[in-house]
Parts: sequence; C-alpha cells; structure tokens
Amino acid sequence: MKSQVEWKAKNGQTLSAIVELVASETIYTDGQNVEVKCCKIEVDYNLDGKHIASGRPMKAVKAAEKMGFSHTAGKIGMTIETYELVKSAIDEVEQAPEWQAKIETGKKAEKELCEYEQHVNRVNEMMAE
Repeated sequence: MKSQVEWKAKNGQTLSAIVELVASETIYTDGQNVEVKCCKIEVDYNLDGKHIASGRPMKAVKAAEKMGFSHTAGKIGMTIETYELVKSAIDEVEQAPEWQAKIETGKKAEKELCEYEQHVNRVNEMMAE
C-alpha cells in the first residue's frame, strides 16, 4: 500500500512525501540475495522529484521552531499544516490489514510478557518465604 502527498515550499519548490507499507525486502546474506517477509512503513521525501530525506516526522528542535516549523524530517521543516498532511498519509497506510495484524501481534506479545513477568515475580516471592 502506498500514499503520497505534495505541498509547495515558500520558495515555490514542490515537496512530496511518499508513505509505503513494505511487506518484503531483499537482503544480502553470505553471497546470496534472500527475499524475507517484513512489515514496516517507510516515508521518503522528494524535492522537485529528487530524494532528499527519509523517516517519520519528528518534533522540531528549538532552532527550527523559531523559524516556524513544528516538525522536521531530515532537513525538511514542516509547519503544522504540512505535518498534518504527512501524518494523514501515514495514518492511511497504517489502516492496511497487514499493519493492523502487526500491531495486534505486538499487543499480544506485550500482554504475554507482562503475564510471564507477573508469574516470575510470584514464584520468586514464594521461593523467598
């Protein structure tokens, strides 16, 4: 699944964010290329069609905030409106069934880990008595 948004910078250049759900990738292992399953979201930014940054937007540091940006991605400064535009594209991709299944698997694993840690604590308390 893929989503793309575009906006104009103050100087008139066109910026775009391409958000894509990656379900498999090829990795190089000991001389061979191997296709492996994965589930991750990649965000790439282009300036007039040329790739310039990757990654999810982050809260802007104070210097960028003074220039009117609420978030950044690499060297790209985003206003609140631009951030909301990119965030909506990310939210759209996160609605994919594959991503939702990954989130549910993570929640289940976290619950099981919590239950296991509680069990270990109860056993340790019993052993200490």
